[in-house]
Amino acid sequence: SRSRSRSRSRSRSRSRSRDRGRGRGRGRSPSPGDKEKAEKFGDDCYGRKLYVGNLDFRTDGEFLRDKFRKYGRISDVFVPQDGRGDSRGFAFITFEDKRDAEDAVDGMHDSRLDGRRISCNIARPRPPLRDGGRRGGGGGGGRGRGGGSRSPRRSEPSVKIYVGNLPMDVRESEIEEIYGKFGPIARIDLKTPSRPPAYAFVEYEDERDAEDAMRETNGMKMGRERLRVEFSRSGGRRR
Repeated sequence: SRSRSRSRSRSRSRSRSRDRGRGRGRGRSPSPGDKEKAEKFGDDCYGRKLYVGNLDFRTDGEFLRDKFRKYGRISDVFVPQDGRGDSRGFAFITFEDKRDAEDAVDGMHDSRLDGRRISCNIARPRPPLRDGGRRGGGGGGGRGRGGGSRSPRRSEPSVKIYVGNLPMDVRESEIEEIYGKFGPIARIDLKTPSRPPAYAFVEYEDERDAEDAMRETNGMKMGRERLRVEFSRSGGRRR
């Protein structure tokens, strides 16, 4: 329910969410800072790898390869899966040529695929996974608005962050708009108590995305207040 009661908690898993239709024209372009990070991390796929989000959970790698092959030669398609072997609703597609990847962003971002409006961006650079596993890396393209003037509280990294000082009339879609830029979100839990401010917990698939989101949005102004963002003490799932 979207009704405004005096006190409520709204929590929705992204595991079977509806088509949100968030695409707004052209996908986000890589930033100069991302290029520097790619060089630092030794990410030779940067610029060629796409993040494709909001997929139908039945969409598989072969179907994606078939739809994207018209833009150029594809070297890899990776659809992350959960513990049950089900798709997580996003994928990474790597082209052999950066220009083909850019053409795919232009052609596929905000388009409909398997009945859903997808997002398609150049994946952000990532360092190698610490456990040596497959590097699906990247998260959504682009960066969040602004940056915090204060350093966020440092605690043990997790996939879940606390976002405080939210306006009482904030909508879940607004939180998703801001924090979806940092990577695939597994869950948003928005809390609107009887007295301000509102607050939320945002849980990512990857703790590196959670750390980026915390660093970039802590202290960011929203309405008349500045957000307070830190790792959630409850932690969420460890990666």
